[in-house]
Amino acid sequence: MVGFAIAFFSQDAISAPERSEILGLLQGYEWRLSPEAFSQFPADTYVTLIAIAGDDGEVAYIRGRARTALSLYRNDTVWQFFSDLIVDADVAVERRRATESICQLFLSSKPDPLKVNLVPLLDSNDIHLRTKAARCLGQINKAEPDAELESALLGYRDRISESWERRAAGFGESKNQ
Repeated sequence: MVGFAIAFFSQDAISAPERSEILGLLQGYEWRLSPEAFSQFPADTYVTLIAIAGDDGEVAYIRGRARTALSLYRNDTVWQFFSDLIVDADVAVERRRATESICQLFLSSKPDPLKVNLVPLLDSNDIHLRTKAARCLGQINKAEPDAELESALLGYRDRISESWERRAAGFGESKNQ
């Protein structure tokens, strides 16, 4: 029985990606995401990537690359990671990037949960976060028109005073577009 347990755990250890191996894939001066390289690892590699992406002890560019690599794993755990980051990140740019990522990854598969996560961001103090949320919500509303979402977007649009913010949010030049 002990031999079985050792063999079982040894097999698990062999199949689980080591953090150092994943970190090696995130290095390099001219780094590019390589789906082929990540496909050599088990399907649960996203767990290691989330650990790296959420580790404040890692260098910011490595955390960012780990978040980029999470685009290869569109599952509920990755969804929850980005959802939590939108709410909990202390750094504004991390919230913005999480908003962009969650929109890119889950726009077609989770439009309703995206609405729930992003509509409150239309009231954020961070102008850039508001515009990223509005752009994503506009895409959702275009694909699946929703009166409540339309109302939230129009309310936000009517509060905008700067033309650049209107354009960035996807509303065009004037308040009436």
